[in-house]
Amino acid sequence: MKNGFLKKFLPQIRKTGSYSISETLTQKPQTQLSELQEIVELHTIFEKLQTLTKGKPKLDILKFDNFLKTQKGKSILEILNLDFSNSYFSVSEIGEYLGKGGSEINQLLERQNFQTKQNGVWKALESGKEFCFETKNRFSQLKWKFEVLEKI
Repeated sequence: MKNGFLKKFLPQIRKTGSYSISETLTQKPQTQLSELQEIVELHTIFEKLQTLTKGKPKLDILKFDNFLKTQKGKSILEILNLDFSNSYFSVSEIGEYLGKGGSEINQLLERQNFQTKQNGVWKALESGKEFCFETKNRFSQLKWKFEVLEKI
């Protein structure tokens, strides 16, 4: 923040002995207006993201971000440097994101040789292990990284 301040304001202060907002606005009004509008827009989006995702699962956040990407061409997660690459989701959650059923996602994963069904239980194959982990609780279940969507 300090370096940005110095780069923006110090040259004019050195040259004139003061900083004038009106002079700056007359220099590049359209550029500054665009930057200000973008900041306000991103702040509004960020506030909506906080409100909509408070206490919600990560999948809802990803769905909201995908909506923003398609509507605004911007990913709020990328802008805010939020990373879900180490988050895992059930096939039902992935299906919900894609508008498909969990069984359909299981079939897509099976067709890509990421998993196979053994004795009624889905097991990860070698090619799928980098994208998933198996829960070892009462009911064994595969959870998948979101990046698996790029593969199916």
